[in-house]
Amino acid sequence: MRKKISSLRLSTFSSGLILFAFFFLIQQLREMVVSGFALLPSLAFIQILLMILSTFHISKFVKKRSWRQVLFGSYLLIIGSLFSFWLANNPMELQAVTLYMIGAFFGGILWEYLAQRLATDLLAKEHKPR
Repeated sequence: MRKKISSLRLSTFSSGLILFAFFFLIQQLREMVVSGFALLPSLAFIQILLMILSTFHISKFVKKRSWRQVLFGSYLLIIGSLFSFWLANNPMELQAVTLYMIGAFFGGILWEYLAQRLATDLLAKEHKPR
């Protein structure tokens, strides 16, 4: 039997995370439309959608937490470097590359933690004893 979304009760943390992601996507979509579907805002919107979709697939297929963190961090490093150095034409300097590596490292850990927390919350509510 399928559960209705309205009957799904989430923790405050997970509800806030979902609301933040929803409003952030709406803001990115608005920015993309306002800019006349310019390259950079359109790619940023697509990149965010891909990150959210890949989160569910990576969490489903990769069981080790450390591998998920490495995959998320690698994705963030590649996309962040691509956007900064190639699309935004920022100069490639040692400080910028180091900053992106550190950001991707901690971003991968944080993203994996948030994804795991949300998945745990959803699974706990789904298998709630009656």
